[in-house]
Amino acid sequence: MTALAITRPRKETGLARSARLMRALGPEAAPVWNELSAQEARALSAAMDALDDNQREDASTLETYKQAHQTPEADIFNQNSVWASASELETRDLLNLAEGQHPQTLALMVSKLDGAASARLLKSLERPLAVDVMQR
Repeated sequence: MTALAITRPRKETGLARSARLMRALGPEAAPVWNELSAQEARALSAAMDALDDNQREDASTLETYKQAHQTPEADIFNQNSVWASASELETRDLLNLAEGQHPQTLALMVSKLDGAASARLLKSLERPLAVDVMQR
């Protein structure tokens, strides 16, 4: 056997990777344990006990998991960028967005837009609707 064959990393099973991930997460993994059946918890515990004590491998598994579950679309959920962009819209464009919306939806918009944009929007709404939005 060559040295290359000896040093080549072995491919872990899904259970072993799960065990390594759970160990790397530590107490933060508690909600996951609550979702497992008794049989799954026993199998995962046994797999965790069978793991070698390689913290570098644990960190690598955790990083791999993070990268696999990170999506470019996640930026959509960055509320600040969406509302900051909306705050820069002209008043007529804000009104177009607000048109036909329920007062509760408008109240959410007003709460997320910056102060100046919120004021412009509220000032442009019909008075009874603006009052309803402000009361929410």
